[in-house]
Order: sequence, then C-alpha cells, then structure tokens
Amino acid sequence: MRRTELLVTGASGFLGSHIMHQSPSETSIGIFQTNRPADDGHNYLQLDLTETNRVVAALKKYKPKALIHCAAKINIDWCEKHPQQAWLLNAELPATLAKACAELDCKFVFVSSDMVFDGEKGEYRESDSINPISYYGRAKAAAERAVLQACPQAIVARVALIYGLPVSTGRGSSFLTWVLDRLEAGLQVPLFVDQYRTPVEVSELAETLLILSGSDFQGIIHIAGGEKIDRYAFGEIVCGITGQNPALLQKSSYRDTLNDVLRPRDLSMRTDLLCEIIGHRLSHCGSALRRILIKQ
Repeated sequence: MRRTELLVTGASGFLGSHIMHQSPSETSIGIFQTNRPADDGHNYLQLDLTETNRVVAALKKYKPKALIHCAAKINIDWCEKHPQQAWLLNAELPATLAKACAELDCKFVFVSSDMVFDGEKGEYRESDSINPISYYGRAKAAAERAVLQACPQAIVARVALIYGLPVSTGRGSSFLTWVLDRLEAGLQVPLFVDQYRTPVEVSELAETLLILSGSDFQGIIHIAGGEKIDRYAFGEIVCGITGQNPALLQKSSYRDTLNDVLRPRDLSMRTDLLCEIIGHRLSHCGSALRRILIKQ
C-alpha cells in the first residue's frame, strides 16, 4: 500500500461514506465504529471513538497528510438527553485529534455545523458571532474553539443541512429519504414552512471537503447549498421531480414541535468565501435533486 494520504472518521456514515467513495482506495483509510462499510476496495479500521488514545494511535501509525473528521452524534434530542457522551464525542474528541494533527503536521478538517448559530439573523458569514441554543450546538462551538487553538492550520467547515442518497444500495437515513419514503407510502409529510436552511447535497459536500483537505486554506469556512429554503418548499421540489402527490405535503411550524430543545429559526449561511476558493457556488436544491433523482 502506498503512503496514506487521507484518514476519514465516521467512514460508514452518510457523509463519510461519500468521502470514501470519492477517495482513491489505495491511499485512503476509513475509521468506523459499529457499522462495517461495504467492501469497496478501501481499507477500514474499526475503532471505538470514545477510546481517544486508540484513535490518536492510529493517526500516529498511518501519518496521513489529511484527516477529515466526520464522526459525531448529530441527533440534537439525543445530545440533550446524553450530555456527557455528546460532549466527549462532539467536543473533546475533535480537540484531541486537532492536537495530534498539529504534532504530526497533518491537515485537520473538522466538520462543524450551522447549529453554532442561534438562528435569529440568518445569512450568516464566517465572521458573525456564534451563539448556539442547543447542547449539540454548544458542543460544536466548543470544539471549533479548541480545534483552532490546538491546530491553527486546521479547517473548521460549518456545514448546512445535508441531503441526498446513500452511496450503497438502499435508502439509508437522511432528510431526503425520509420524505421519499413517506411520499411513496402515501403518508402525510409534515414539513416546516417557517424554518430556513441552505441545504447541501451530500456528494457535492464530500467533493468540497476533499478539495479543501488538499488546499492551503485554514480557518473557518461555510459549506452550504446555493439557496435559502424551508423544508416545505424542498418537499414541493421533490414532488415536482418525482411525480409524487404534493397534497401529501403538510405545512407545519417548527414552533409546534418545540419540546425541551430549542431549534433555531434561520440558519442560512453565506458561502462567498467558499466560492472564492473553489470558483463556484454549490447547487440549488432543484438542480441537485434532478441530478440524483432522475434516472439516467
């Protein structure tokens, strides 16, 4: 095997599997915790990410040029109920990996989230102040600070709501597949009309992270799709492309689903900086959905 160029955590997850799919098999290694990825020619390591010393040992053994850290607990309700575990995985682990990367001169790409903002303003730039209102968001915010302190050359990629289809056969679990499954089953699809994101298609996100991992960029950058949209409008686009019944779409308010977890209203992000670096904006939902949903 040639020298390892890239190490990816969360390699069996939705985003991580797309990154692995687009990476050369002979120079990339994926780390997974529970669900073994399909045999795709890549090398994989099974590690318990809570055993940070073993993860760091793997990093020191393979000495990759870049590490893309995708692994995280992303369910915000779960994070509220399991704060210690969430903090360990979402805040402490990234900080530990950043320190190790700094010592090894390894490019560290930390996948953060738009949830570090409170959603009061929208159209957020990288320079805007963060103010997370959920435990998940607070852990990500703490990780951002710790990562850049330990490894100033790192990239903190704030990622918007991710949608798309999985690499392997089957639907997997994502916002898009949830919408598709309910539409195809003839079930109502409750979707917010008053919460806004700038969704990014998963294969484009994976490609962008790979580009950044090989670049000289360092610091915070926003990765989001080309438009600000609510989930109901997203559902309308899906129906228009697939021919599913739009009457199944049910307008709802994010305020009606509030429990003990606060959810931001407008997490849309500007991507002017990203556009300068890669030369273009990422796709609007309509064009990306047509590409992945229409059979070629």
